[in-house]
Amino acid sequence: MPIAHILNLSDLGSYSGRDTKGTGINMEILGIGLIVVLVIVIFWSVSTRNRIKMMEVKVDEAKSGIDIALIKRYDILTESLNVAKGYAA
Repeated sequence: MPIAHILNLSDLGSYSGRDTKGTGINMEILGIGLIVVLVIVIFWSVSTRNRIKMMEVKVDEAKSGIDIALIKRYDILTESLNVAKGYAA
């Protein structure tokens, strides 16, 4: 069977977007498929963005906890140094 007959190249200029013979892809199904893919991509990007924001908040909380621990350690060391100076004097 010739390829021109399979592809039906003679009707290319009058293609209306609907498959009347049932052998090609229906444009409505293709459009719905594209919309579904677009919705999935949007959902994935929003959920990924939210996950990244949540991780940023956790990192900021961890940094804050470390800062507080270092400040307490510094305060304890300076207080211990002052006590030792008091006993030495």
